[in-house]
Amino acid sequence: MANSIGNGVSMPLMIVLYRKLANSFGNSEDIVGVVQEVSKIALRFVYVELGTGVSSYFRLGTPALTTYQCLITTGVKLVKIGPPMNFLVTAASSGVGHYDVHLAKLGNTHVTTTCGTRNAAFVRSLWADEILDYKTPEGKALISPSGRKYNDVVQCTTGFSWSTFNSVLSSKGRVVDITPNLSALATFAMKKLTCSKK
Repeated sequence: MANSIGNGVSMPLMIVLYRKLANSFGNSEDIVGVVQEVSKIALRFVYVELGTGVSSYFRLGTPALTTYQCLITTGVKLVKIGPPMNFLVTAASSGVGHYDVHLAKLGNTHVTTTCGTRNAAFVRSLWADEILDYKTPEGKALISPSGRKYNDVVQCTTGFSWSTFNSVLSSKGRVVDITPNLSALATFAMKKLTCSKK
């Protein structure tokens, strides 16, 4: 929210500063007065830009930290050691999803993603191995084009039930859901109570 406020306020402030800058040339009668006035306004520009930069940093930090936590939870190592993992990221063109794809590929992973057709080129540029169009029957069922079962899934969207994941997960597969709803929480509780490996 702070990011939205910071970015929303910066443009009107810039307009006000540009107006003051234009007026500074007409308000002073000598060059020294103009230089002093322009210097004050230039410093205000710097303050506005610093504030906008700080708010943008926080916008970037939230998805990046969420991605980091997802990868830690799933056990993806950011180096190519150990047995290869099959990894699914739903909504790979989302804020968290594209970080997940890019960072997971640093590890020893085969990454399958879901996204719309208009974002497929973007997701492929993140090094995704397989892309599922979520509007097709295979994409709705999350069936890997190579027929692989997934070791881990990062769920970045809503609309997929546990039964969909259950059929495509390996025997010890895990789902990290960053958009949980009441049904997902109930399924999680039931899996914990029954000591399910999935």
